[in-house]
Amino acid sequence: MKTYLILLLLLILPPCFAQSQIGSAINAGNPSNGFGFSNSFSLNADGDVIAVGYRALNKVQVYSYDTLLKKWVIYGVEIKGDDLTGFGGYVSISSNAKYLAIGAIYSSRTNKQVGETTIYEFKGNEWVEKGNSIEGVNEFDNSGIVSTRCDLSN
Repeated sequence: MKTYLILLLLLILPPCFAQSQIGSAINAGNPSNGFGFSNSFSLNADGDVIAVGYRALNKVQVYSYDTLLKKWVIYGVEIKGDDLTGFGGYVSISSNAKYLAIGAIYSSRTNKQVGETTIYEFKGNEWVEKGNSIEGVNEFDNSGIVSTRCDLSN
């Protein structure tokens, strides 16, 4: 009896966990200049908004899935960090896609590898920085590493 129950569960459960791609691949530009290569990404709770970090270009772009067009469209204006900081190396978007944490390896103020995290809020059609960046104190503090598990919406 246990064997039949286990077999039945194995037949029923896999479709419950199946995943399918929505929209086409996000094409962010020319891979030959480093654009188009993502270092990090984060999805909101519904899976219809994605933040993509491009550390080599010190930028982050957020996309939302348009169900009518059946494709990913730009969500707000691209966020550009200071050059040579590794801005966008780490990203985390809140479950409701209203807040975004972006990490950088280097500090934009001291240019040391202490790390830096900046929080943004989506207002209107742009990402607005909230307060000052959070910066590490000591070299290699890695303050710019943000968790994709954090929920900034609370």
